[in-house]
Amino acid sequence: MTKKFILSPRLKLIADMAAGGKKIADIGCDHGKVSVYLAEKGSEVYAVDISEPSLEKAIQLAEIKGVRDRIKFYCDDGLDSIKNIDFNAIIIAGMGWRMIADILENNKDCVKKAETLILQPMDSVIDLRGFICRHQLVIRDEKLVWDEGRLYTIFSVQYGTNQSFSEIEMILGPKILENKDILLDGLIKRELDKRKKIISGLYKGKVQDTSQIGKIEREINTLSSMYRGET
Repeated sequence: MTKKFILSPRLKLIADMAAGGKKIADIGCDHGKVSVYLAEKGSEVYAVDISEPSLEKAIQLAEIKGVRDRIKFYCDDGLDSIKNIDFNAIIIAGMGWRMIADILENNKDCVKKAETLILQPMDSVIDLRGFICRHQLVIRDEKLVWDEGRLYTIFSVQYGTNQSFSEIEMILGPKILENKDILLDGLIKRELDKRKKIISGLYKGKVQDTSQIGKIEREINTLSSMYRGET
């Protein structure tokens, strides 16, 4: 009997948002925890990572957990090795938004065929949301999760038509707002604090960008009106 391993809150949410797919790609699989979890749920998993040492650890975990036959492993930095396969879900997580965007942009035919794309950026969520809007991707869902003192946004998207969002939807997320995510107030506080630091720096500058200051002040006012916690 093998010992159970526990997914972190971030990885568990990523896995659960992809679970149920017969065939799943896990891009940036790292040590393979999500891949193994999904294989244990019955999915056929294609695990991809650019790091050979990480991939070796993922293979070892799959062997320990008895699901090696359900996971195919590839050393790659994207979807090139598996671009001709039709997937129910493609996970691209744990990397910068620009790298996620590049993978999507460079493998359009593959990702267009996927039923679901699970995207989790480690940096600018707003930039990834902007990319999604401009590249015929539709946000089906967005969820927030706290993990080791950090708040993450995880997207579920699919190809469709271009979307447009209001200023506040771009900052906080249309589905996060629509669904009244339980962690929304924490997100608002984070975005408020970020803009207060920005505006402080702008006012200290020798040359002040009045249009940028106006934009940030407008965002601060909107976010402040929505925030329900203590300032």
